[in-house]
Amino acid sequence: RGNLSQSMKIQYQFNVDKAIATMVIFLRRLGSLDKLKLLKLLYLADRDCFLKYGHPITGDTPVAMDHGPVPSACLDVLNGEIPSQVFSFLHVRDNEISLEPNPSRMRSEEFTPEETDVIEQTLKTYGPMSTSQLYRLVHDLPEYKDSHNPGTSTPIPFAKILQHYGT
Repeated sequence: RGNLSQSMKIQYQFNVDKAIATMVIFLRRLGSLDKLKLLKLLYLADRDCFLKYGHPITGDTPVAMDHGPVPSACLDVLNGEIPSQVFSFLHVRDNEISLEPNPSRMRSEEFTPEETDVIEQTLKTYGPMSTSQLYRLVHDLPEYKDSHNPGTSTPIPFAKILQHYGT
């Protein structure tokens, strides 16, 4: 039983609509953000939702990269590598991300009350932090330190997150 969590692979289905809806909420509340800060907020919201309720909001796979942990598919969406409607809602210029002035009508994404609570808590706790403060915070997370391999994009297993924070 002690090794079960070590060998168990926990995976979720990425929900691109929920990911975009979460980005829109963060940008509506905080204004334009640089890509790094937006990705850190998404990572922390997913991680905190997973730890508190057993699933990440976006269903994304977290990875350790040189600039810290990020939700992998969310980064791909922002980079235009995953087909989606993201650019109907978000404007990406260099590393600055803002809401489109007249975004297309977004299908109302259903968040559970728990997910809404985590999004609000993420905004309250991490929203006021600068990009550099968030950068330092996530680089100190034990799951990141355990997983980071310089120059690579290394998955951060959910079991590793549980190992550090789980009950």
